[in-house]
Amino acid sequence: MFSKKPHGDVRKSTQKVLDTRKDPLTRLKHLRVLIDNAESIDLKQFFDLHFSHVYYVFFENFVTIEVGLKQKGHKSQREELDSILFTFEKILQLLPERIHQRWQFHSIGLILKKLLHTGNSLKIRREGVRLFLLWLQALQNNCSKEQLWMFSCLIPGFSSPQSEYGPRTLDNLINPPLNVQETQVTIEEITPLVPPQSGDKGQEDLTSYFLEALLKYIVIQVKSLEWKNKENQEKGFSFLFSNFKKYYLPSIFPNICKETSLYNPILEAPDPFIRVNLAILT
Repeated sequence: MFSKKPHGDVRKSTQKVLDTRKDPLTRLKHLRVLIDNAESIDLKQFFDLHFSHVYYVFFENFVTIEVGLKQKGHKSQREELDSILFTFEKILQLLPERIHQRWQFHSIGLILKKLLHTGNSLKIRREGVRLFLLWLQALQNNCSKEQLWMFSCLIPGFSSPQSEYGPRTLDNLINPPLNVQETQVTIEEITPLVPPQSGDKGQEDLTSYFLEALLKYIVIQVKSLEWKNKENQEKGFSFLFSNFKKYYLPSIFPNICKETSLYNPILEAPDPFIRVNLAILT
């Protein structure tokens, strides 16, 4: 294992990642050595064999970085967040079979809610969309209704499905309103990881910005999950695209009836509103 790429510390790093006597930060540094230097087939084998170690190292360091961001918010902490999210991405990519079976379901979902929080900078929110789509691509039909509702709310400006509290939004899915009657229950509020900074570049059209991101990531991430059965890559794409058609196409093309097929359309000249929406997609 780990013999094809030259790196003198790879074998030593393998042992240190698995050494529970080492602190989480040290183990993370050695995990990055493996990620950066191992062949993909060897790395997937390592993740498959030692998934509990890998997730523990990631999660402990994520919590530490989250605390540092809230206490200090320095540029160094934001760079550390980028680094730990790269490890998170590798977990999503290399362990799709386990994720499909809802492994670490609530933990991963909580982390993604923190990334998708609308109080974050646009850069973090867009990264949250990308990672959320990887997770959903792995879960497929094993996701819950909550994940589908969140998918339907990723692009601001679209009409949202109704709930008992009114229109569903990312805000009330991330921090749902409580209906406390007899028992007083306190649930910790999910807060932004990285609020916008004074020098951050804004976006005039958030709908176009996130629509472009959603379509881009659905397409370019088709083959990024390392399934043992490669047919699951196509199934993951089909799952995402079918839900895009369900939740977003009726708003983008409101005059296309349900019986109309995009592959066998009714060939009528589009009205100006449809031409505007076509321009958004292109």
